[in-house]
Amino acid sequence: MRRDRNRRGSAKPGRGTDERNRKPTRTPVSPDLAVLNVLRKAGRPLRLEDVTAAFGPAGAAQAEHQLAALLKRG
Repeated sequence: MRRDRNRRGSAKPGRGTDERNRKPTRTPVSPDLAVLNVLRKAGRPLRLEDVTAAFGPAGAAQAEHQLAALLKRG
């Protein structure tokens, strides 16, 4: 009995440093929220070109579409 308590490597598998060192996962952001986050970070009104530039060439068309949808919904 005494040996088990004094052993260094007696931790149960699945517990210990793996759980503590795990990085928090990022939750996916909806496209609407992504556009709104860009506008909030700027803290001022932005032109369409400024908003689409924040998403880069790959996301510019999608950002423009989402911004139009947000404007339509008010």
